[in-house]
Amino acid sequence: RYYGPLGSLNKTKEFEEEFAKYMGTKYALAVSSGTAALCIGLTAAGIGPGDEVIVPGYTWIASALSVVACRATPVIAEVDKSLTLDPNDFEAKITGKTKVVIPVHMRGIGCRMDEIVEIAEDHGLTVFEDNAQSCGGEYKGRKLASIGDAGMFSFQLNKIITAGEGGGLITNDKDLFEKSVMLHDVASLREGPRVWWKFTSQPMMGLNFRMNEISSAILIAQLHKLDKVLSATRRNKEKIK
Repeated sequence: RYYGPLGSLNKTKEFEEEFAKYMGTKYALAVSSGTAALCIGLTAAGIGPGDEVIVPGYTWIASALSVVACRATPVIAEVDKSLTLDPNDFEAKITGKTKVVIPVHMRGIGCRMDEIVEIAEDHGLTVFEDNAQSCGGEYKGRKLASIGDAGMFSFQLNKIITAGEGGGLITNDKDLFEKSVMLHDVASLREGPRVWWKFTSQPMMGLNFRMNEISSAILIAQLHKLDKVLSATRRNKEKIK
């Protein structure tokens, strides 16, 4: 993302700043896929062997496989009539090993976030919103993915906005963001003029899940079209109803 000549375009940083502003969060991180965003977030939260993460029974398989990739255990909870996570069954599935819940906003429908967040807070759980399929949607005036501790996005071909492939993570948690930055870039902690973030969090080993500059440039253009895309989608939904 910053390995070109000094003074290069920095389109990834530009996209992140615009995306965070649109979503109403302090931080946004562009990564290589939605699955990468989920894995990075879970790892940054310290999820590992022995931990349980609750996911809904109706979702794309990456929601559960990202938990397995962190060597933790996905626990399946039921969905309600909206086909999103049922808060009552979510609460029933909580054990002493549960650390995170991943509500998934399926096909443009937001989860019942007030209830989910309240239950999570009562049990000391982290809330990661999988918003791969509902980018730009809202729940009671707040952007989906900005309500929990972090939100994850996919920009793969079938998504609301797309660069062919890509993903993103948004959060207001500085420590979680810094750890996610470290995890998404093997060279993020090095010294030098191209380093774009000064870390205060405990260092973590990273791999390479960076978004490339071309994808970022495409997503900037896509983001500027998002409201128009959503308006057209809502009009079509009303016609179908």
